[in-house]
Amino acid sequence: MEKQPTAAQQTAHDLFQGGRLNESLRIFHRLCALTAGDPDVRLKIALIYERQGEFLKAAEQYRVLAEHYLREGAILQSYEYYQTVLRLLPTDLDTLGRIIG
Repeated sequence: MEKQPTAAQQTAHDLFQGGRLNESLRIFHRLCALTAGDPDVRLKIALIYERQGEFLKAAEQYRVLAEHYLREGAILQSYEYYQTVLRLLPTDLDTLGRIIG
């Protein structure tokens, strides 16, 4: 069963869709703190940072997602997020070592 977004998530999503990235980011950061780093919320934060050209910040969010899914045993999903980190930061030796490793 797919979980329904909260009113705050919907507002943040609408702001994101409307290009109001800074406002959306503020809401998603608050939601992330309130939801103990919900992966869906963290993904939105990563996407916003990426869209803003903040590749280091986006990569950090993707790295946290990769580690989360690795702990959950979702190896393929974890690998995909590590690949995203490398797409943003091709010289990130730590992430490269985790993938090869």
